[in-house]
Order: sequence, then structure tokens, then C-alpha cells
Amino acid sequence: MSERLPDASYDVLHHFISVSDWDGQAVMDEVARRVQVTLGAVAGEQGLLLDECGWEKAGTKSVGVGRQYIGQVGKISNGQVGVFAVLSRGTSAGLVGGRLYLPQAWSADAGRCAQARVSLEPVMHCWSAWRA
Repeated sequence: MSERLPDASYDVLHHFISVSDWDGQAVMDEVARRVQVTLGAVAGEQGLLLDECGWEKAGTKSVGVGRQYIGQVGKISNGQVGVFAVLSRGTSAGLVGGRLYLPQAWSADAGRCAQARVSLEPVMHCWSAWRA
């Protein structure tokens, strides 16, 4: 972001994203609304794409990091996994939602989640989604 915003400093942007009190869901809702309006003018078939993306990550402090299947490397490894929603039409696409997956080792540790400022209310484990 700092490359796209003139006169922006890394420290100020980092504070905005990690410390300041703002509603990330409200921002994503506005982005989704704008994507839908923009894609309305594009010709072609329309669809909602849902996919996961995992990336390897060392350490244990970042939210959601744990031993889990990382599709990018094709095996169980230490990393994070996100699930993303993209609205597409023709050859154009735009992100309209995303969630970081919390492995059970994270979601079962309320103290760890509180320290990382992670709300446990919307948590759903993969195993409960498959059973539903």
C-alpha cells in the first residue's frame, strides 16, 4: 500500500492496519459493492469463485499459523490458510471477501486468541463444515 499512496509512511500504515480501531468488514462490504457495480458494465459470464490459498510461514506468533495442509506446497507444513471469495465476469474479477482459517490449536486456545485480538464467535472448523 505504501507504494500506491503518495507521502505514506510504512509506520503510519502499519499502525492503521494493526492498531487503530476500524471496521474491516465494513471496508470489505464497500469493496464488494464497488466490484459488483464495476463488473455490471463488463460483458461475459458471471460467477462467484471460492478458493483457499495457503502459504508457508515460520514461527507461531502470526494468527492462524500452525501445522496444516498447504495446497501451494502440496503437503502438511507450518503456515497460514485463507479462504477467499471473488466475483468474476468475463475476464475481469475482484475480491469480495476473505477469511483466515484458524486451525483447532488456535481456536481452542481462548487466551492465545485474546492476546492476538481474534474473536472466536464466527469460528468454524473444517471438520464441522463437512459434517453439516
